[in-house]
Amino acid sequence: MELVRWTKTDPVEERCDFIITDGTPCRNKAEPGVARCPMHGANVQLQAIEQKGLRMYRLAKHQSRINDLTDHSKLKSLREEIAILRLILEEKFNSCDDTYSLLLQSGPLSDLIMKIEKVVASCHRLESSLGGLLDKTRIKQIANEMMNSVATHCSAHLPPETASLLLESIATDMLASLERKDV
Repeated sequence: MELVRWTKTDPVEERCDFIITDGTPCRNKAEPGVARCPMHGANVQLQAIEQKGLRMYRLAKHQSRINDLTDHSKLKSLREEIAILRLILEEKFNSCDDTYSLLLQSGPLSDLIMKIEKVVASCHRLESSLGGLLDKTRIKQIANEMMNSVATHCSAHLPPETASLLLESIATDMLASLERKDV
């Protein structure tokens, strides 16, 4: 960068806007694209413009990938992230050979457990808001609708005693399944 003095015929926009301590304006021309001359910080302004351009380039470069990811239907769930965090936790825990190494890893392990808890809570909230979770009442309602459908078909094709036994057996199995703790 070279210092060039401005003349009275140069436009004001081309002049350095720095004011010297005695109150007079700098007599140098500003660098193209910035408001200062090299002596008064044009390099800093040019670096800031370059950094902003680099950020804009990175955003534009990744914008289509960002759009792909935000529109992807599987991204409405955090289950994969939970699985990855649990795998990391398992590997970190398995790497502990003795009590001493487990104590050394207790901080990172507890941090990972807290992260898993947060992602699980977020996943639950997300699935609840999207209607992806079934509560026990809804499951019973679905089971009742299925039983009515089976009853309709059974009564049309089976003798009444056989249909009654079949429906009772199916209902017992469904209720037992609903009563288990893992549902």
